[in-house]
Amino acid sequence: MRAYLPQRIVQFLTATHPTKHTIYLCRHGESEYNTTGRLGGNSPITERGWVFAEILAKFAARHISNLRDVDGLDGAAGWEERAEGDPDGASIAARLWTSSMLRTIQTASLIPHPTLTPPNGAPWESMAPRIYRNIDEIFAGDCEGLTPEEVAATHPQASYLRKMDKIGYRCVLYTGPHTTASAW
Repeated sequence: MRAYLPQRIVQFLTATHPTKHTIYLCRHGESEYNTTGRLGGNSPITERGWVFAEILAKFAARHISNLRDVDGLDGAAGWEERAEGDPDGASIAARLWTSSMLRTIQTASLIPHPTLTPPNGAPWESMAPRIYRNIDEIFAGDCEGLTPEEVAATHPQASYLRKMDKIGYRCVLYTGPHTTASAW
């Protein structure tokens, strides 16, 4: 594997436990920068992003954690644990990881995280958000917050090289204290 992003994903996933796990990956809800076509940034999610966050929360509660909808109204009153012996199976203790970007934290904020009692009897706060900077998107350097058109006007060579290899290209326009290479 030669590209930077796939290498980081593999590195991150292989650093987890060596036993079988199901891993769900999800993109954040629509952000303000998404609507304007800007690169990078740490903008909040839009109204549509919040609608997506609600849908994601219901999916996670039902299909990942296997929680019971208390009132049958898609979690309006909340979710609760399914016990061992429940016809639909017991609730599943799961983890929730997000990057440190505001848009990912907001998207995950509606996912319920009840305290479960797994077979060993120790309480487990399922889906309690854990924030990891090492899964943040790659910093766009001088191109951060610009549209692709603005990048083409201010950095034409970088724009051309990125078009040739969008996933593998690394923009080195920024060499500040937090990174020695960046991408957009």
